[in-house]
Amino acid sequence: MRKLFFGFLLVGGSFLFYDEADAAELSNSTEEQQVAQTESEVETIYFTEDQDILITDDVIIRRISDSPSVEMANLSLKSNYNNTGISLLGAGEWDLIGDEFVGSKSSIYPSHGGDYRVTIVQSKFGPYLYSLREHDPLLDTTVKNFKFSGAGFYEMIFPDISGYCDGDNGQAEFFIYKSTMQSTKDLITFWD
Repeated sequence: MRKLFFGFLLVGGSFLFYDEADAAELSNSTEEQQVAQTESEVETIYFTEDQDILITDDVIIRRISDSPSVEMANLSLKSNYNNTGISLLGAGEWDLIGDEFVGSKSSIYPSHGGDYRVTIVQSKFGPYLYSLREHDPLLDTTVKNFKFSGAGFYEMIFPDISGYCDGDNGQAEFFIYKSTMQSTKDLITFWD
């Protein structure tokens, strides 16, 4: 009799903790895990007020001016910055894709590959945390996170982003996501 009682107690107790889950819940949790794993693997570049240029293997960041209202005449020159100076790349000019004032997420600005350039006019002191992301229907990919601590006019060049071109159109669909200071809209310009 005791064995029968403990058997019912064990089986009945397991139903107390039973909870159904539908396919949407399982799908969402898997996507959230993938996003979290992707985000944690992406390095964040910290660009401080005392830096004028930072060169890594996959991005070149340059402070064009400390003033966020500067107009530069030669922004269309396509240049590669290295330790020995400036050398022209490709056809020698950047193609302006578009610009907008961004609070949290920009529109999508596509690229066919090669080098990609983003300029940011940051109006107030930060820190501001931005991400260059590539849009895909199932899961956006973070190309690079970067953080600017001071107001100014910044340029980021992403050399050879051809690996992000995909889909039927053979393009990379880039956008900027701003994680902090979303109430302040800053001018962001995209070049290819």
